[in-house]
Amino acid sequence: MSVPIHRKATEADLPVLLTLEERYMAELEPQHYEHWKAAEAAKKKMLADHLPQTHVSVLADQVVGFCSWGLVREEPKILHLYVMQDFRRYGIAAQLLALAEEQVKRAGFNRCSYAPISTHPARTFLEQGGYKLVREDGERLHLLKTW
Repeated sequence: MSVPIHRKATEADLPVLLTLEERYMAELEPQHYEHWKAAEAAKKKMLADHLPQTHVSVLADQVVGFCSWGLVREEPKILHLYVMQDFRRYGIAAQLLALAEEQVKRAGFNRCSYAPISTHPARTFLEQGGYKLVREDGERLHLLKTW
């Protein structure tokens, strides 16, 4: 595998970001897929609204992953973190997450939360990256990283 290029997302990336989010929902949150599909226009707007806080990983001119963050109740939160299945375990998610965390730090925050689905396969990866489990509500892991 060649080395991925990480860059800020642009408006031209919106269609692929929406496709990647749809893949995430189908793969990791199939119980919510129909609800997500019904709200697809709102999800596209959310992705567009957070483009300045979104990074993508590109390999051979293909976006293979992305990460975005935003403020939820005035607190920074990872909103999306997804890498296509064939490109996992190469450090892409770690690099994307580090870029998001660096932006959060530059924005003046000393912490960031993330609430992936409780069955998310990257739980160990997130915990090894410094995210601590604050609580688990049966559907989501509520993780927090401070620095």
